[in-house]
Amino acid sequence: MEIKTEKTYEERIQIIIDALEVGISKERITNPFSGESTELEPLAAALYDFIKGAELTMNSALSDDYTLPDALEPIRQDFEDALAYFSEHWPKEYMLLLD
Repeated sequence: MEIKTEKTYEERIQIIIDALEVGISKERITNPFSGESTELEPLAAALYDFIKGAELTMNSALSDDYTLPDALEPIRQDFEDALAYFSEHWPKEYMLLLD
Protein backbone atom coordinates (compact mmCIF):
# COMPACT_ATOMS: atom_id res chain seq x y z
CA MET A 1 0.00 0.00 0.00
CA GLU A 2 1.37 3.39 -1.00
CA ILE A 3 1.23 6.22 1.45
CA LYS A 4 0.06 9.40 -0.24
CA THR A 5 2.05 12.41 0.91
CA GLU A 6 1.11 16.00 0.28
CA LYS A 7 3.38 18.04 -1.91
CA THR A 8 5.35 20.85 -0.35
CA TYR A 9 4.76 24.48 -1.26
CA GLU A 10 7.95 24.43 -3.33
CA GLU A 11 6.79 21.35 -5.26
CA ARG A 12 3.32 22.81 -5.83
CA ILE A 13 4.61 26.18 -7.06
CA GLN A 14 7.09 24.48 -9.40
CA ILE A 15 4.24 22.50 -10.96
CA ILE A 16 2.33 25.75 -11.52
CA ILE A 17 5.36 27.52 -13.02
CA ASP A 18 6.16 24.58 -15.29
CA ALA A 19 2.59 24.68 -16.67
CA LEU A 20 2.66 28.41 -17.50
CA GLU A 21 3.20 29.76 -20.99
CA VAL A 22 5.89 32.33 -20.31
CA GLY A 23 6.57 34.95 -22.94
CA ILE A 24 9.91 36.52 -23.78
CA SER A 25 9.09 40.20 -23.34
CA LYS A 26 8.01 42.35 -20.43
CA GLU A 27 4.32 43.21 -20.29
CA ARG A 28 2.61 46.33 -19.00
CA ILE A 29 -0.25 45.39 -16.66
CA THR A 30 -2.81 47.89 -15.38
CA ASN A 31 -4.78 47.55 -12.16
CA PRO A 32 -8.41 47.75 -13.33
CA PHE A 33 -9.50 49.47 -10.11
CA SER A 34 -6.77 52.08 -9.54
CA GLY A 35 -5.65 52.59 -13.13
CA GLU A 36 -2.00 52.30 -12.03
CA SER A 37 0.26 50.17 -14.20
CA THR A 38 3.64 48.51 -14.09
CA GLU A 39 5.86 46.40 -16.31
CA LEU A 40 6.20 42.76 -15.35
CA GLU A 41 8.95 40.40 -16.41
CA PRO A 42 7.66 37.43 -18.43
CA LEU A 43 7.34 34.96 -15.54
CA ALA A 44 5.57 37.54 -13.36
CA ALA A 45 3.15 38.38 -16.20
CA ALA A 46 2.34 34.70 -16.78
CA LEU A 47 1.79 34.14 -13.06
CA TYR A 48 -0.39 37.27 -12.88
CA ASP A 49 -2.54 35.90 -15.71
CA PHE A 50 -2.80 32.56 -13.89
CA ILE A 51 -3.86 34.29 -10.65
CA LYS A 52 -6.50 36.41 -12.37
CA GLY A 53 -7.83 33.38 -14.27
CA ALA A 54 -8.09 31.31 -11.09
CA GLU A 55 -9.80 34.22 -9.36
CA LEU A 56 -12.35 34.50 -12.17
CA THR A 57 -12.99 30.75 -12.12
CA MET A 58 -13.54 30.71 -8.37
CA ASN A 59 -15.74 33.82 -8.37
CA SER A 60 -17.96 32.40 -11.08
CA ALA A 61 -18.41 29.17 -9.11
CA LEU A 62 -19.31 30.71 -5.75
CA SER A 63 -22.67 29.61 -4.41
CA ASP A 64 -25.27 31.95 -2.97
CA ASP A 65 -23.72 31.58 0.49
CA TYR A 66 -20.26 32.41 -0.93
CA THR A 67 -18.81 28.93 -0.49
CA LEU A 68 -16.60 27.31 -3.08
CA PRO A 69 -17.51 23.83 -4.36
CA ASP A 70 -15.17 21.09 -3.13
CA ALA A 71 -14.25 20.30 -6.73
CA LEU A 72 -12.47 23.66 -6.95
CA GLU A 73 -10.27 23.09 -3.91
CA PRO A 74 -7.19 22.38 -6.08
CA ILE A 75 -7.70 25.69 -7.90
CA ARG A 76 -8.01 27.53 -4.58
CA GLN A 77 -4.77 25.94 -3.36
CA ASP A 78 -2.95 26.84 -6.59
CA PHE A 79 -4.36 30.38 -6.41
CA GLU A 80 -3.09 30.85 -2.86
CA ASP A 81 0.32 29.37 -3.68
CA ALA A 82 0.63 31.59 -6.77
CA LEU A 83 -0.33 34.70 -4.77
CA ALA A 84 2.24 33.85 -2.10
CA TYR A 85 4.98 33.30 -4.68
CA PHE A 86 4.11 36.51 -6.54
CA SER A 87 4.12 38.56 -3.34
CA GLU A 88 7.49 37.06 -2.27
CA HIS A 89 9.23 37.70 -5.60
CA TRP A 90 7.56 40.93 -6.78
CA PRO A 91 6.29 42.67 -3.62
CA LYS A 92 5.89 46.16 -5.13
CA GLU A 93 4.05 44.81 -8.14
CA TYR A 94 1.89 42.64 -5.88
CA MET A 95 0.85 45.69 -3.83
CA LEU A 96 0.07 47.63 -7.00
CA LEU A 97 -1.81 44.92 -8.92
CA LEU A 98 -3.15 42.25 -6.56
CA ASP A 99 -3.49 43.58 -3.02
